[in-house]
Amino acid sequence: MIFLNPAALWWLSLLIPLAALYFLKVKPERHQSALLFLWEKVFQEKQSSTLFKRFRNWLSLLLLTLAFIAIVFAMAKPYFAGLSGRRNLIIIIDCSASMNTLQGGESIFEMAQQKARNIIRNLLPSQRAVLASVGTDMKILVGATSNKRELLEGISKLKPTQCALNPEAFRFLKKRKDFYPDSRALLLTDGCFIGAASLRSIEIIKVGSKKNNAGIIGFDIVRLPSGNNSDAGIYINCASTYPDQIQVDLSLACGTPGNVIKVFPLKLKKGVNRPQILKVENAPSGKWFASLDKPQSLSIDNMTCAILRDPPPVKVGILSSNGIYSLLVGSYSQGKTMTVVSKSPEVLICEGNEPEGNNVDKIIIIKPYGKSSFWNHCGSIVDLQTVDIDIAEHPVMKFLKMDNTEIEGVRQLTAPQNSNIIAKTNSGQPLIYKTTSQGKTAYVLNFDPMQGDFFLQVDFPVLLGTAVMDLYGRGASLPPVFKTGSRLPSGTATAFTGGTMLCPDNTVVAYEPDKKLKMPGFYTLKKNGRTLQIAAALLSAPDTLVASSKVESTNKPVASGIPVSLILLVSAILLISLEEILYNRRKAG
Repeated sequence: MIFLNPAALWWLSLLIPLAALYFLKVKPERHQSALLFLWEKVFQEKQSSTLFKRFRNWLSLLLLTLAFIAIVFAMAKPYFAGLSGRRNLIIIIDCSASMNTLQGGESIFEMAQQKARNIIRNLLPSQRAVLASVGTDMKILVGATSNKRELLEGISKLKPTQCALNPEAFRFLKKRKDFYPDSRALLLTDGCFIGAASLRSIEIIKVGSKKNNAGIIGFDIVRLPSGNNSDAGIYINCASTYPDQIQVDLSLACGTPGNVIKVFPLKLKKGVNRPQILKVENAPSGKWFASLDKPQSLSIDNMTCAILRDPPPVKVGILSSNGIYSLLVGSYSQGKTMTVVSKSPEVLICEGNEPEGNNVDKIIIIKPYGKSSFWNHCGSIVDLQTVDIDIAEHPVMKFLKMDNTEIEGVRQLTAPQNSNIIAKTNSGQPLIYKTTSQGKTAYVLNFDPMQGDFFLQVDFPVLLGTAVMDLYGRGASLPPVFKTGSRLPSGTATAFTGGTMLCPDNTVVAYEPDKKLKMPGFYTLKKNGRTLQIAAALLSAPDTLVASSKVESTNKPVASGIPVSLILLVSAILLISLEEILYNRRKAG
């Protein structure tokens, strides 16, 4: 046995005066009595019970001595050497959005808090703990301490966020191996984040169970070249944990959530569903909302928002004898998305190959032919092919329905190694890919849109338009909606640094580049008379697929039990109570 406060053992020296006081005899007072015969019987009974009374005195002393020793040992804070190997703890509580999921009237986060409290209350006197939270990053809330009150207060102050958990946050522990040596890291989580099953240095304590839920995990809105070009294309992706297919209504609203423009019925299967492309005619620019009508255990993923913008048109140059390209690009000009120019284009569309002396660094090449730095080999035309989409969520492809479409004019072609192949043919030929060479970026469309009248289908003008916008960088630099927990692109962040940001909860904060979009909703940035609106939403498949059954607890038993000091104090109270009973019996005779 080892004592954390051995100085308290000096109190045992008081046992000697305690025993001396116990046997100290008080000289009785003498009193005269004329009735001696009444006392003779008392003296006889007292003499017969003297041996028993002496035994009771020794037993009483023993009880008080044991009680006193128990109290002193409790003050010395003992623990057994065999338990000294119980390591200190780093208690990490998951504060991501999925922890808001309700189960049985309380959230998974509240369950995690209660489990953390139980661990802290059961800490041994020899153990210390660190309290941390993890969400978009990891924060140390209470440093290494054995003060249970301080740790419990830290847990009570914690609140779940509305952002997905960032797995990179765990690098905090990996980068600082000396942070708390010889300790165990315990993560209380529902396991709804990427990489949860692969954690090695952190033990998982699974909280919550699988729950039925459905939500929006992907949303985008852009202009489409249709009619007067005021139509919008909607990209929507949903996920569900329901075991059977469910029917929900997707409501699209503009301006305010109550101003519903259109309602689409959706059928959702278990897991991540196939993205759907929807169309809204005469869609005004500004704030847009998408919401599911079915109540869920996690409400934050039922609604998302985005901003449909009408930025200045992109200047597009066309080098082709076929006027169809000018016609298609011109259809975008009505919506001010892009316009055809003859001088100083920002994006160039050409057939066959890049023209000599070209100084435009963003190019779309259709029907590739000959030698070019944008492909390694270009051979003969192959037979009729069907389209096989490699990256369905790519900005160029996610508004298209080209999968399994028959296409003609495809050549045998070898793409450079640095190429991002977005779609290929059923025979494996690169069909649509993005590549860079000599400081220029190009999209190569390895087919002839004029054959088979593919140019008459809505997919081709959309493909052309999205490729132009992606090359120009407009979509990538300022998307219609950001994920909560993310930061703004560096260019936008720099432009508004030092300004103000109006958050969805109507609070105004000073804007700096490190500011994260922690709440879903709309933000307004202002600086020097310039205003910019941006939107944020959860859009996280792991959070929507709440309490994934693939993640299980990996923690070993946590040291727990009643402290030895408490056991000693309770024993002392029992011994003193027993002595009190004996004392009362002595007084009674």
